Amino acid sequence: MDASWKMVIKGLKSAPLPDREALISTALLEVAGAPVSVREVRKRLLLLSISAINGNLGLISVGDGALVCLISFADLVELLSGPPPTLGEVMDRARGGAAQPPRS
Repeated sequence: MDASWKMVIKGLKSAPLPDREALISTALLEVAGAPVSVREVRKRLLLLSISAINGNLGLISVGDGALVCLISFADLVELLSGPPPTLGEVMDRARGGAAQPPRS
């Protein structure tokens, strides 16, 4: 599972930036891709769910610009409870190095 998007979110979560919320929102929107309408989701819910379990985000458009983010429970728990990445992990990822296992 490619967890690079989680590393980015964790890093932004811990960064003391005035526009942190906007940066996190933008990063999540880029990773998740275009929102899918509720009508289309009915046809694709199983595929979107499997994709989320495999570490991918999904967006569902529920009208009037409102979005629902589909994320696996395990990924959500990891994002909320896990420590931010170390500078070394970020640098390794930027250099295209091997993914480091998440720290506990």
